[in-house]
Amino acid sequence: MGFSEQSGDSLYVLNAPFEPQDAQLKPREFWQQPIVIANLLEIGRYLLLSFLAWLFWRLIIKPQLRKKREAAESAKTAADLATIKEAERAAQQKIEHDEAMRHQEQKRQRINAEMQTKRLRSNGAKKFPRDGDACS
Repeated sequence: MGFSEQSGDSLYVLNAPFEPQDAQLKPREFWQQPIVIANLLEIGRYLLLSFLAWLFWRLIIKPQLRKKREAAESAKTAADLATIKEAERAAQQKIEHDEAMRHQEQKRQRINAEMQTKRLRSNGAKKFPRDGDACS
């Protein structure tokens, strides 16, 4: 053992009674068992990761998706509005064109009627005497 009094080593022997074996094997509480603590820590890690993923989704991803969806909806609404305005403009142009064509047709008919009236008057005056004219 390497004991030497010259170097100042000392040895004390104490006599202590051994504890009974039943006292040493006293079962621990359920939550104090090492396997339960290890399992709870593992579950806690997964819960923490799930919570962080949920926070990331709620605070970062979802607002971005909402903004993107709203932008797409507003762009679609603007496109629909532009299409509606274009359709209204085309309808207005068609109405104006139809009115111009109707006006032009009425003008042409009026001119034709005046020309026929002049022709009939000029031909009728030569061929047929008027009631006031004497043909003796």
